[in-house]
Amino acid sequence: MTDFFGLYDDDESNNNMDIFELVRDGRYNIGLPGKVNDEGAEQVANALIDPLTKARELNLCGGRIQLSGALALSKALILNQILKHLSLSMNQIGEEGAAVIAKALETNQTLTHLDLDHNEIGCTGAIAIAKGLEGNHTIQHLNLHGNRIGSDGASAIAKVLVTNQTVHHLYLGCNNIGPEGTVAIASVLETNQTMLLLCITSNGIGMEGAVAMGKALEKNLTLQCLHMNDNDNIGTEGAVAIARALETNHTLQELELYSNKIENKGDTAFATALEKNQTLLHLNLYENDIEQEGGMAIANALKVNQALKYLNLEENNIGDDVVEAFPKAVDMKPELFRQLCLPGNNHGL
Repeated sequence: MTDFFGLYDDDESNNNMDIFELVRDGRYNIGLPGKVNDEGAEQVANALIDPLTKARELNLCGGRIQLSGALALSKALILNQILKHLSLSMNQIGEEGAAVIAKALETNQTLTHLDLDHNEIGCTGAIAIAKGLEGNHTIQHLNLHGNRIGSDGASAIAKVLVTNQTVHHLYLGCNNIGPEGTVAIASVLETNQTMLLLCITSNGIGMEGAVAMGKALEKNLTLQCLHMNDNDNIGTEGAVAIARALETNHTLQELELYSNKIENKGDTAFATALEKNQTLLHLNLYENDIEQEGGMAIANALKVNQALKYLNLEENNIGDDVVEAFPKAVDMKPELFRQLCLPGNNHGL
């Protein structure tokens, strides 16, 4: 295995030629076997601007890249016109680093995947990224997970999505966007017809945010995957709004709602939705305080539903009798159903 000395904070040697050649020749696209620091990022940047570079994908996750490393990479992105995937996940570029990367997006027209999750970019960094997207027409996958961008950062991203029609996978989980940020994103989804996947897990979206998302699903015609896990304050009203949207929505295929405390009125609303919806393929209701009445309603809905392939009801309170009703409902259509998850419901399944 090649040793990439001089690139890491825990190595004092100085032999950067190997990584330069690997990146330039396009032989490195999985990830560096260590923690890349700013010096290493500068060597990567040099490889990206080499006239002979062939790099298409670059994974620099889990390193210690800060502002100077981000600046070097930003300058390289302005000149490089072949790199398509860049992951800087779990580094330390901060809001200033995000700003210089965003500046490169204004001119770079080849990068399609940008991963900046867990980089402490904050609200200011998110606003800068949004500005960079105003003139960008190639970024399709944008990951800002775990950056504490807040409601203002989410609102800035939402605003640019009104005109930007290329981003179709957006990850905003663990960002404390709250109800206000969620409402802003949901408002855009009512008219945006390019978004395919949206992740807003662990954001404290509240009942207001969930209701807004339900209204968006009633109008949106393209979203296929919605991840809203671990927003345990959406309440019954929020859950009902999402469920009712499924009655008329014909494009959503995957819905993740674990740990949201939807409770009985919410779960019966999902049962009603499943009776009418024939496009949802994947539904995760793990740990949602669902009890016997709601569980049985969902089991009965499966007898009618002809689309669902995956259902997760783990860690609820539906009880043994209801758990036993699910295999019977699924057995009626073995050619359709693929996975049923029921552990943690006072039963051995």
